[in-house]
Amino acid sequence: MRDEGVLKRIADAAGLTGDDIVLEIGTGSGNLTKYLCEKAKFVYTVEKDTRLCRAAEENLKGIENVKIICDDILHVIARSPEGATKQSPCSKEIASLTSFARNDADGRLKIIGNLPYYITTPIIFKLLDQRRYISDIIIMIQKEVAQRIVASPGGKDYGILSCSVQFYTEPHILFCVGKGKFYPQPKVDSVLLRLKILEKPAVAVKNEENFLKVVKAAFSQRRKTLLNSLCGRLHLKKEDVESVLHKCGIEPKRRAETLSLAEFAKICYNIKTRENHEI
Repeated sequence: MRDEGVLKRIADAAGLTGDDIVLEIGTGSGNLTKYLCEKAKFVYTVEKDTRLCRAAEENLKGIENVKIICDDILHVIARSPEGATKQSPCSKEIASLTSFARNDADGRLKIIGNLPYYITTPIIFKLLDQRRYISDIIIMIQKEVAQRIVASPGGKDYGILSCSVQFYTEPHILFCVGKGKFYPQPKVDSVLLRLKILEKPAVAVKNEENFLKVVKAAFSQRRKTLLNSLCGRLHLKKEDVESVLHKCGIEPKRRAETLSLAEFAKICYNIKTRENHEI
């Protein structure tokens, strides 16, 4: 993106201060990076394309509070300092979120970037896996994906992505950016989305992994009733699941998209604690 007005608006929306450490996803030519550097204490910016890395180095020449990392963001997010390899162009000191966050006052980063459409969801899930090192995620993503993330129960957009992201964050769409603002121009509009990492999950559960298993099972067959979806995916007896749902005050014929996070938590708790019903 080269629209200076939009770039400034993104940097302003991030609410950066002189104490913030930023990890930017997708340096490009460094056009947004410059504005982030004006506001933040330090910016680590990751770009996979070596040609763009060279362009960014030229564009950001003379700016001291920036480090360009020519690497795959999915590798950077998942990597531990000990996991840095000789093949990686990063040194061990800057190879992971852990090492970036170590330079921040509270040990957490602000993630900012324009995510590639084809790997938006994998990046978001990997960031959530590393959420203890992150305070905010401010990302430009496809409008339709953002609508799924912020969706409320009862609509067609509400699903696994909505529940998973809302379980760990408070999502807000900040503003929309039309496709004409990008070059090359995509076929869809984008939005700037903010995911504020919650200090603790949105609903209390004993086992977060099991909660997400229940959510995925419930949405595994959207056209089926909640009862049938849970039985099929979790390999539980129909009468047992029906008993659990009644105990939770949930009609077995409801469909997954009508349930709130609190209702999913109730199901998870009661299935998990019923004898011989480990999930």
